[in-house]
Amino acid sequence: MIAMEEWIPTSEKMPAVGRRVLCAMYADTEYGFPVCGLFDGEYWIVDDVQQLVDKKRIQYWCPIARIPRRGR
Repeated sequence: MIAMEEWIPTSEKMPAVGRRVLCAMYADTEYGFPVCGLFDGEYWIVDDVQQLVDKKRIQYWCPIARIPRRGR
């Protein structure tokens, strides 16, 4: 299992297609800023961005912790 504070370079590993993750997005900036999104196999679809995002603009990603379930 991957530690939650570990950022994974997209050059090494991509998340499963359709899984929401935290992304470090570079949009004409020197530093990445965090956004939530998913990879569809070709492009990233990220929150609050009205267009598909090229692979090269997302350089790191990190899994999002699942909400714990209460006991039944």
